[in-house]
Amino acid sequence: MEDYLLNQSWGLMLHHFHDDINHKKGQGSIDANLFKKLLGYVSEKYNLVNADQFLIKHQKGSLTNEVCITLDDSLKCQYDVALPILKKMGVSAFFFVYTNAFKTNPESLEFYRDFRNNYFDNIENFYLEFFKIFMKTNKKDFKIYKESYPENYLNNFPFYTENDRKFRFVRDKVLGHAKYCQIMDKLLEEKNYCKSDNKDKLFMSMDNLKDISDYGHIVGLHSTSHPTCIDEMSYSSQLQEYRENYNFVYSVTNKKPISMSHPCGKYNKSTISILHELGIKLGFRSSISKDFKRSNLEVPREDHSNLIKKFKLI
Repeated sequence: MEDYLLNQSWGLMLHHFHDDINHKKGQGSIDANLFKKLLGYVSEKYNLVNADQFLIKHQKGSLTNEVCITLDDSLKCQYDVALPILKKMGVSAFFFVYTNAFKTNPESLEFYRDFRNNYFDNIENFYLEFFKIFMKTNKKDFKIYKESYPENYLNNFPFYTENDRKFRFVRDKVLGHAKYCQIMDKLLEEKNYCKSDNKDKLFMSMDNLKDISDYGHIVGLHSTSHPTCIDEMSYSSQLQEYRENYNFVYSVTNKKPISMSHPCGKYNKSTISILHELGIKLGFRSSISKDFKRSNLEVPREDHSNLIKKFKLI
């Protein structure tokens, strides 16, 4: 079977890492050894290049089959676990960060992920508990979910399980942010999860971010608050999301950002227009499709978990 990744340029998408000290293993996370093994395999099978090389070739319009490394979400585990491996292997990467992760009270998105991965025996047990409360406390919305959930929802993200997709549909399309947070905060309270106790474990500091930039990696935009459906926001709200994010990255790194990745892979025509207005030259999606006609702000990415399965690394 032909390898659809061979004849196009793309980014390897990574988020979470675990170790034996500060970062617990969770859904989709990998350790340093597996990351090193994965980078070696990608380098052997594909044309892996440094982030700056990828960006230069992209701006020249000369990308053909190059691959780069991308890391999203401003996570401390990336600094602690992934960065040393990148340094050891001499590979530079794109780090896409969102502003509020560096504030005193970050958005709840990452806290919720940490909670569902580490306060239950497994992710399926979390989903059982979540849907039980959802059905009990939001009966009308639960009926809407049962009647409207499309079987092909997020099928272009094959690394999601069926329950992952159902959960994200309820979160993003049925409940909306406020109702979703009510359910999650109720669960957090029941299990005594404290967000402030976990902030420094989950998120990078500004010193960490400056280090990453000084080491030669490229720091790019990922919005201010990391909304899960930025494509449903108004033009002015999206502009505020990316303008504030732009100013933050510039203030910390002293380098004008010209790259980004779309939070949750979501964007629309307004997003593209805003990014052009801000001078962003390179943008990444969160999925790959060999038939997708893309612009310079819609470069595809392959999730690391798909490659791990493909190459049978575990």
